[in-house]
Amino acid sequence: MPKLEKSKTFAKSDIDNILISKEAGFVYFLKTEEKYKPMYDQFNQDFSLYLSKLPNHAAKKYVSEIFGRNLIYLGLNQLAKTEGFFSRAVVNEDDGLKGIVLDIKDLDIKMNTGETKNIDDCIYASYFSFLKAVTVANKMAIRNDKKLHEMLAQYLYLLVISSMDSKSTINTPKQKFFVKIICYYAFYRYFIKERHPLTIKILRNIFDDGKDLFEEFEPRFKDIEKYDSVKDIPKMLIDSKVLIIDPNTFIINLVKKYRQYGFFCILGSLDMFIAFIITCKYPFELFSDAGALNSDLQNKIEDHMVYYMKKIKFGTPI
Repeated sequence: MPKLEKSKTFAKSDIDNILISKEAGFVYFLKTEEKYKPMYDQFNQDFSLYLSKLPNHAAKKYVSEIFGRNLIYLGLNQLAKTEGFFSRAVVNEDDGLKGIVLDIKDLDIKMNTGETKNIDDCIYASYFSFLKAVTVANKMAIRNDKKLHEMLAQYLYLLVISSMDSKSTINTPKQKFFVKIICYYAFYRYFIKERHPLTIKILRNIFDDGKDLFEEFEPRFKDIEKYDSVKDIPKMLIDSKVLIIDPNTFIINLVKKYRQYGFFCILGSLDMFIAFIITCKYPFELFSDAGALNSDLQNKIEDHMVYYMKKIKFGTPI
């Protein structure tokens, strides 16, 4: 079985050491090998049938295109189960999508027959990796897409609020506003990799309607300049004297609420975060439905990303 090269990401993330290994990675089953033909025949038949029954939405449209180009492959993640991921996008040097490989273990696809009870999850796993590929392929444009950034930062804020333990009570509108500022700060520093001074400038423009409250908070930025990760949000809240929140409990709540894969996406790179936000609005069982925090916002993010989906190129199949 051929082995895939390391996948591209938007930027380095806190989970790189977990998901990336030089010793092992994805392998895939060649469609041209006779022994894998029954597996692909049955899987493709079931995939096509379920796909045809879905309502018309972006997931159906773009997964249908990938499937129609014969770019859906079956494979196996050689990393440990606790460190793996359910699908991989294969992108060439020119950022053309060459294929999407679905992990037969995580998606419970029988190697001998190609049968699975989770064919719907196979479709949404394909969409997830497609969205990752779209984000990476349009990296420069997305890096400068201010409207998209603000929507993603708002989603991160909602996610953080939902993950706070019961002791972390927000008592006043001002306190809530300050929490939001910190979540936006963490978004730009971690996902967009902005430097501290430019991040403050960006936030000053975003929170112009709350100018007085922003100016009240602004001196506190010196206390959080040393942080640049989503996982540090509790420390930012504590050091800026906004809220007392246990960093360990926050991480535990993220894992409990959003499960393993959601947790990886929240502390992963921007391509993973975008794919997570959009895909968890669908009935995708590998993601917790807790991720559907605000359907209107998620729909707007997906609609915005359609512009980039339309621009994706396709390379020679793997």
